[in-house]
Amino acid sequence: MTETGSGVMECIRGRRSVRRFRRDPPQPTEIRTLLDAARWAPSNHNRQAWRFIVVQNPSVINRMCDTVEKRLEALLSASEDILREHRVHLRENFTLFKNAPVVIVALHRRPTAVSQAFLKGVERGEMVSGELISSAMAVQNMLLAAHAIGLGTCVLTGPLVAADEIENLLRIPSAYQMTCLVAVGYANETPAPPPRKRIEQIAEFIGQGK
Repeated sequence: MTETGSGVMECIRGRRSVRRFRRDPPQPTEIRTLLDAARWAPSNHNRQAWRFIVVQNPSVINRMCDTVEKRLEALLSASEDILREHRVHLRENFTLFKNAPVVIVALHRRPTAVSQAFLKGVERGEMVSGELISSAMAVQNMLLAAHAIGLGTCVLTGPLVAADEIENLLRIPSAYQMTCLVAVGYANETPAPPPRKRIEQIAEFIGQGK
């Protein structure tokens, strides 16, 4: 493995999901570095059908959090069989972005009219179209770039329970929808390496080669 390849693998293995952040916000140049990394991700037919809303206003972040809490409470109230400890866990994880100085809302463009017509009735049509996975790959670039320059991040999909409300709050164009939220800031914790399954547990080889 080349020295460059070794460095990439070190960055991949060293990245952690950070859930506690310092109060001081990242520098504007650091946020632009993350966005620059995101835009170099692969995308379907190079459409680059992603968009990112960088929320740095604490008041707006709090309003987003309130929206998620209200929607989550409504869902929990209708699901009385969920154990109390699960409810606490869900609340903590769905709203942890409120403690981050920056929240990046990742969006993906809805499939084009041509794609919608072509894929009508096709199971997993959105996945075939590729906008969602393209945005996800851009987010992964962002996470690795953040780790490389000393920032902590955490991806959240739980807040999507209130996607419509957040999209209205942020006045997101109707042509786009939320992929996830990315909490960003200087880490105020050092998470331990999480356990990982062995390659043999996650991969199957068909044909020659291991």
